[in-house]
Amino acid sequence: MGRRTRSALFQSTNSAESRDSQNARSSASEENLGTGFLFFRLGLLSAAAAILCIQILDHFPITTQFSAWYSGIGLTGLALLLTFVLYAFHTSLGGRPLFGRASLED
Repeated sequence: MGRRTRSALFQSTNSAESRDSQNARSSASEENLGTGFLFFRLGLLSAAAAILCIQILDHFPITTQFSAWYSGIGLTGLALLLTFVLYAFHTSLGGRPLFGRASLED
C-alpha cells in the first residue's frame, strides 16, 4: 500500500463525515431488513404500506414544539398518514357497519 492509499483509507474510515454516512447506511439497512421481513411474512401490500409510512415520516419533520416554523408541514404529514389509515380501515370493512348490528337474539 502506498502512502497516498494509506492516507485516503485513514481519512475515509476516521472522519466525522464517514462516521455519519456509515450510520445512515446502517439505519437504512435496518429499515430494509424490517421491510423485507414484512414482504416475505405478510406480503407486498403490507411492505408497500410500511415503505409509504417510513417515507412520509422521514420527509415531514415532526415536532412537539408547535411554535416552530416547520410544525405545520409535520402536522400535514401526520394528517396525510391518518387519512391513509382511515381509508384503509374503511375499505377493509367492505361495506359492513362499523360496530355491527346489535340484536337481542345474540
